[in-house]
Formats: sequence, structure tokens, C-alpha cells
Amino acid sequence: EMFFSKNPPKGAPSFIETVTVTYNSGRRHPQIVLTEPAAVVWAAQMNTVVFHPWASRTENTDNPVELRIDLDPQPGTDFADAAAVAPALREVLAEAGLEAWIKTSGNRGIHLFCPIEPEWEFLDVRHAVIAAGRELERRMPDRVTTKWWK
Repeated sequence: EMFFSKNPPKGAPSFIETVTVTYNSGRRHPQIVLTEPAAVVWAAQMNTVVFHPWASRTENTDNPVELRIDLDPQPGTDFADAAAVAPALREVLAEAGLEAWIKTSGNRGIHLFCPIEPEWEFLDVRHAVIAAGRELERRMPDRVTTKWWK
């Protein structure tokens, strides 16, 4: 069973930096920021297996510096299906003026990352991701869906 924790534990070494993020609800929450190799080693010693970096920087947590799209195989599909779709999505993003980098997700899918200027809020970037997904679905209706299975 997986366990996720973003809270810095009590007694963390002084070299573990944090940034406080304020959510739309007004709730504030400290997040760990790994700024040096010793911090990565410490996180590994705390049983961190996978790092999930934020799409924003500590100096401006409200505005992402990258657009991320996750292509996950759904029931009846596999990694090869996601890999075949990724270049077509990269083309859709290029037509919108974005350069996308394709990588494996570390699980069973593909991620596309696009560096962006921190000019938009997360909701705006999410809307752009949805629009790109719908355009890809329009172009490849037999291979792509924007429906969520989770």
C-alpha cells in the first residue's frame, strides 16, 4: 500500500528547506524543497521512492513554469498505445507554439512536459491541457479519449 507525505517531518535537518503554499481554500501547507544533494539523500533515507516535483518554482507557487500532460493506458490499451499517441500530441502542442518533451512516467504511461513562462495560473494551464487533449481526441477518435477512469 502506497503512502504519500508532503509534510516535512518533525526533526528534519536544518538543510531541508520548505516553501509554504496557499491553496484556493486559503489553507496553507509547507512543502519540502530539495535544494542540494544532501537533501535528496535525506529524502531517500526517509523511504522516498518517487519524487513528484511541482510545476512551479518556490518564488512563485501560483504560476506554473511547465505544462504537463499524462497519457495513461486505459483498460484494453497498453504502454505501446500511449507511446504511439505521444508524437501526435507533441505535434498539437507545437501547433500552439509549445515545445514538448516526451518521457516515460515511471509507471505505465507517458508524460509530455512543455516549459512555459509563469504568466498563467494553474487553472488556465489545466484548461490548455484539456483543449490539447480534446484536439487530439478529435484527430484520433479511435485511439484517444479525454474521459477519466480514476
